Amino acid sequence: MNMLHHNSINTPHFCIRKDAIKPQKVYFSDRKYFSITFLEDTGKFFYTDKWVLVSRPVILLSSPDSPYAWEAGIEAESCYMLLFDTEFMDDEGIAAFLALLKREPILLLSSDNKAFFKSVFQKMNDAFLSLNERSLFLLKNYMSIIMYELNKLPNLSDVPCNQSAAQRIVELFLNILDSQFPADCNSKKSFLVSPSQFADKLCVHVNYLNRMIKSVTGKTTSEIIARRIIEEAKRLLCTTNLSIGEIGDILGFEEIASFSKFFRKRTGYCPKVFRLECKKEMVA
Repeated sequence: MNMLHHNSINTPHFCIRKDAIKPQKVYFSDRKYFSITFLEDTGKFFYTDKWVLVSRPVILLSSPDSPYAWEAGIEAESCYMLLFDTEFMDDEGIAAFLALLKREPILLLSSDNKAFFKSVFQKMNDAFLSLNERSLFLLKNYMSIIMYELNKLPNLSDVPCNQSAAQRIVELFLNILDSQFPADCNSKKSFLVSPSQFADKLCVHVNYLNRMIKSVTGKTTSEIIARRIIEEAKRLLCTTNLSIGEIGDILGFEEIASFSKFFRKRTGYCPKVFRLECKKEMVA
């Protein structure tokens, strides 16, 4: 039986991948396949003519005819992707999947069903990689369980209204943060680096901003800002000849010592050593 093969998604008729999605727009399924994707982090989901900010664990659905894409947040995200075709799932199963997709391609997870789905996807991944005679049997049974549980999940329109204010604040915050990058050494605009600066920009109290971001993303405002600045600092160190002081200045640090301390605390390297290591890897 050659129905299962984990070296390529282009082999019939089923695959599960545990991937790392980098911070860029990704068309997350091979266009020959239906897909069910489990994601835990913040990002944007593009479908038809609109996009939605996703800031809690979700299940995303797509078909070969679906122009869907996922744009990861500020750092690489792990996900599980089920890819399958009509040979793996019978007509009744495909019809049920398409009905679910038509209802809503984004299905929100609570903390309880997040743990459940993560466990099932992990078991499917284990079964897929084992490739023994029971693999196909197990995978089809797990798929039936997933489909049954997916039909019980709320879609976006079922989310309580009190979530919309927090979602909107997080969306605006991330848009302002993203708009600062890539950092430009010729730009004269002030670089926002603290939660209070973002709160002022959004005309809200910093405590309110911190509370909303924590409730939606599970991360603090400072963590999100710092991770994004670190990613940009790494890019500038590896791809430009700007001095450490110039990079720190671009990223909003008044003193080179402050930038070096900030960078070292979050990466384990001082900027100079990180740049040298990066150059070595590029030459190798």
